[in-house]
Amino acid sequence: MPLNDHEKTLVEAMFRDDCDVNTILKVVPHAARSTLYWMQRNYEAAGHVQKPSTAIKQRGRRRKLTPIVRQYAMELLAHRNDLWQEELAFELWCEFDIEVSKSTICRMLKEERLSSKVNTRIASRRSAVEQGVYEETLAQLMARGREAKIEALEMLLYLDESAASEKVMFRRRLWSAIGLPAYTRSELLSKVRCSVLPALDIHGYLPGATLVVEGAVTQAMYEHWLETVVLPQSEPYPGRRSIIIMDNCSTHHSDKVITHGSYYTYADGNRSQSFVANLAYSCYIYRHIHHI
Repeated sequence: MPLNDHEKTLVEAMFRDDCDVNTILKVVPHAARSTLYWMQRNYEAAGHVQKPSTAIKQRGRRRKLTPIVRQYAMELLAHRNDLWQEELAFELWCEFDIEVSKSTICRMLKEERLSSKVNTRIASRRSAVEQGVYEETLAQLMARGREAKIEALEMLLYLDESAASEKVMFRRRLWSAIGLPAYTRSELLSKVRCSVLPALDIHGYLPGATLVVEGAVTQAMYEHWLETVVLPQSEPYPGRRSIIIMDNCSTHHSDKVITHGSYYTYADGNRSQSFVANLAYSCYIYRHIHHI
């Protein structure tokens, strides 16, 4: 007659107390002597009365992603969070010599509460300290406008160049039947590229100050536009649109501007001072121009 789990536990306890088979038969008389001898061999070999192969029964296939493999994958994603799932599977194959399917990788990422998101690029030269110094310097410049009873934000004027072409009108996503491709017939020719250089203040685009040219804006174009269009609409500092902020584009560096300490002077006689912050903020160096 087979033994139940309680009786097996009792037999194992008696073997632990150095009881022999004859003693155990007095407590469990319905047990077969051969069964007790087998249980005694199992206890002496593995420390329990069950067979070593069935002592801990494993359900299903053995997991490929063991805790060590999962920990390595998470550490790898912490340093290289732009890996594709196929690349992550290849890295695990190189490190542990295991073949992991994409579905297994996807399931692991969901269990670790990770999801794929749009990558936002942040400039490596961005500095929180220099950003704070820049904001403090700008606040000090704008403070003089409040003393002159001018709203601080009205002192700011931003210059930033952009580009556009007919390619921006091309829509990259279309509707089509399932299983059929989506395509549009168009002339695969180089499109005309235009540069747009506006001036923006708190009220929007500065009227009549937007420069649109075919191709790129050169230094000569930029200097002419700045001196003949932008500066005439800027009041003397600390007036409205007296702090002109531009980025560190190469066209903004010109031999016409002579550096004197923290100020710039136009060499053609139209003197204009500009405070130079010399701070890398969002990978740009902002200049604050005071039109006098």
